[in-house]
Amino acid sequence: PAFIVHASGRGWLDPVPDIVLSGVNYGANVGRAVVHSGTVGAALTASLHGWRALAVSLDSGAEIPEHPHWDAVADVLPRVLDMLLAAEEGTVLSLNVPDRPAEELGELREARLSTFGMATINVKHHDEDDASVLRATAHAIEQTPDPESDVALLLAGHPTITRLTSVAELPGVLDAATARV
Repeated sequence: PAFIVHASGRGWLDPVPDIVLSGVNYGANVGRAVVHSGTVGAALTASLHGWRALAVSLDSGAEIPEHPHWDAVADVLPRVLDMLLAAEEGTVLSLNVPDRPAEELGELREARLSTFGMATINVKHHDEDDASVLRATAHAIEQTPDPESDVALLLAGHPTITRLTSVAELPGVLDAATARV
């Protein structure tokens, strides 16, 4: 997804976009793990071109339901799009919506990124025969999330909105290093 957005800014589309909507991703994009998300990556890439962007995800949980509640996303989206269009250029928002009927949604809440996502990845470097393999499996988190985090609010039934920042330099590394010597 990020490459498509980048290519769009390098002449692939004419005219180039001025806003990017990425998703709807099937599964939440929460916590600091958003950095690994293609959906969020596309939105962050858009900001590097100066475009506003929205990454949208439907929290499906561990089991994929037979009938996802896409209507829940459609219910929240107009308000969030209005916020995005009113924001300054380069703004990136991430919207996560619980997979439940729209009438059962809590109020839209601004959320901090949790220090962890909704699952953790365990990596196994060798299999039972000690063969060299790399296998990753997801496991539920057993920690209690911060009540104002995206994970906690989403679990409580609230759609969450988080403003994200893209890659940028932080000047002063040489000055800071010199000051410590």
